[in-house]
Amino acid sequence: MSAAALTAMGRLWAIVKLTLFVLLTLILAPLHLLLRAVAKRPDLLPRVYHRVLLRIFGITVTVEGAAPAPGDVVVCNHLSYWDVLALSAVVPAAVFVAKKDVADWPLFGWLAGLQDTVFIDRARQAAKTEVAGLAKRWPRDRTLIVFPEGTSTDGRAVLPFKSSLFAVFCGTPEVVIRPASLILEEVNAVDVAARPGARDGYAWYGEMELTPHLWAFARARGARLRVIFHPPVAVTGDRKDLARTCQERVAAALPA
Repeated sequence: MSAAALTAMGRLWAIVKLTLFVLLTLILAPLHLLLRAVAKRPDLLPRVYHRVLLRIFGITVTVEGAAPAPGDVVVCNHLSYWDVLALSAVVPAAVFVAKKDVADWPLFGWLAGLQDTVFIDRARQAAKTEVAGLAKRWPRDRTLIVFPEGTSTDGRAVLPFKSSLFAVFCGTPEVVIRPASLILEEVNAVDVAARPGARDGYAWYGEMELTPHLWAFARARGARLRVIFHPPVAVTGDRKDLARTCQERVAAALPA
């Protein structure tokens, strides 16, 4: 098959995938709102929705370690907007903590709101207010997922965890904190260990623009990820120590 034919085929598959994404959203969003209002089950459909989207876009997720339970807090490294689908598909009753500007993203901000995402201001001067706000809005019957790096990376290393939000958990010693390592193994059928540049097909970070990145990924052949759930970390009274311990646990599992 010629290069032109392959390009055309890639575009066609991207259109099909994105069309299915829109149709699935239009079908399930009203049902999700109904289940929230009538059955009080806001956690039921998001996991199904994300699992179907993973199939559509060709993202395979394997899990190591015991999955967290509702009420646990998962702290994880962050590579891409696709991480939300990957983690929500394998974590029961997942609720994410995200930067407040995500709420203003077209479509994705609305979808995040449907999953009860807790939006916070990451600015240093707002730290105290946001910690207090998270403590009030933290749904204790759901699994809270936090990306303490405060941004996304290409996944080859883990940035130091920002400790401000850990102050919330230091005040609740009974909480179970589960570090998790998200490891990117393959993008578009290419082993990222052999070709590190292939990571950028999945990872979304720095000054990358969302729409071109999404389109390029839709044209590709998906990705393969591994999620490692580590044993719980003992909650201490020192937020910086707790953040450092979790960061070290997450980073230690990444390939050298």
